[in-house]
Amino acid sequence: MAATRTCRVGLHGRNSPTFEEIDYQVVRTAKIETLKMMGQTAPAVFKRLKRENPNLELITRLYDDRIKLNAHPTPRQFAQRQIPI
Repeated sequence: MAATRTCRVGLHGRNSPTFEEIDYQVVRTAKIETLKMMGQTAPAVFKRLKRENPNLELITRLYDDRIKLNAHPTPRQFAQRQIPI
């Protein structure tokens, strides 16, 4: 019986607005298929990752500095900030 693959090779990206050259190298060398990123990551990082691997799946955790222990934006305020990004 042939083995089937049911999961992807993934990684959580650097929690930073930028990537270092080593980050891109790790993604290439490990043949990462899915990368979880942070919402404050610069658009240039996403563009380069997709340019280097158009099939790379990106999952992004949206970030909003207004979310705190006892405070948060309304859904409308959150969407207004996130949609342009």
